[in-house]
Amino acid sequence: MENSSRKLILLRGYQIFSGIFLRNPILITGLVLAPAVVAAYSLPNAAALSVVLWIVTLPTILLASLLSRFAPGLPRAVLPVCYVLCSAVMLVPSYFAARLVAPAVLDAIGIYGPLLAFNSILFSRAKHYPRRKKPLWAVLDAACYCLGFTLAICLVGALREILGSGTLWGVPVSWDFRLNGLLMPFGGCILVGMLSALCRRLVDELRRLRAWLRRLTARLAEKKKNQLPQSFGKGE
Repeated sequence: MENSSRKLILLRGYQIFSGIFLRNPILITGLVLAPAVVAAYSLPNAAALSVVLWIVTLPTILLASLLSRFAPGLPRAVLPVCYVLCSAVMLVPSYFAARLVAPAVLDAIGIYGPLLAFNSILFSRAKHYPRRKKPLWAVLDAACYCLGFTLAICLVGALREILGSGTLWGVPVSWDFRLNGLLMPFGGCILVGMLSALCRRLVDELRRLRAWLRRLTARLAEKKKNQLPQSFGKGE
């Protein structure tokens, strides 16, 4: 009983925390590519987009989980409308918070800030996950996806700013080489594609390692079972 409950907790933890790396919304699943490719050409832009995503997504996921738990009779056509209204309302405080983090970048991110109110993370997780899990697990799952988005977009923004502008958060760095094309959308697309290929390779290697460890564990367990004395359990 304890082993089964432990396996269930580990499986649930794996499913939730996989949103950070194994199912990263930018580099693996590609759920939120446009802001990273077009608008995240500097670290302040990436930070502002991350703040908007966090504040928009988490309350909406919580609302979706509560509706599926306490109002299961709502028509499915009504649920997306509720999600959109909640995310649109949360867009206002998210912009105030983003202004505190990076005051001068809200005009630079353009339409891609408001578009995060209708991001694919929100609708994919709100549609499938909260119907089966408790609100706490739903919010934790969404937080891991938001964290994965933050790590990926900040990495992309920092690389594009350093290599393209020679600065990091507006501070000049000792880097004489410039790749101005990285500041353009096509440069962001190439960089995201290269990082995505690298991450996918790492994910494949991790899955192969996990499969190898499973086979090794099964062989050791079988070997240990075969080494048991044949007279085990018999009276002398």
